[in-house]
Amino acid sequence: WAIPDHLVTAVLLARFYEFWQADDPPPAEALRQAQRWVRDSTNGEKTADYPWYGGAYRGRTGSAAHRMWLAARTHQHPYWWAGFTYTGA
Repeated sequence: WAIPDHLVTAVLLARFYEFWQADDPPPAEALRQAQRWVRDSTNGEKTADYPWYGGAYRGRTGSAAHRMWLAARTHQHPYWWAGFTYTGA
């Protein structure tokens, strides 16, 4: 399927390179770790590591809705992370 042009796509790719460079695992394993992180992390965890991701929230910062958004795991569905595969040596 087509990969959405969304901030979480940038988060996934940034996390992939961080995992790949940090521990030097095989690229396919680094991608798997990044996919799991995107799937399991909250919006708040994503924003803590990538402050620019916070721009995905369009409401008033500090509101109850914002706190709910920070606590949500909005990328659990495979649509957001399963379309990426590693092909190579």
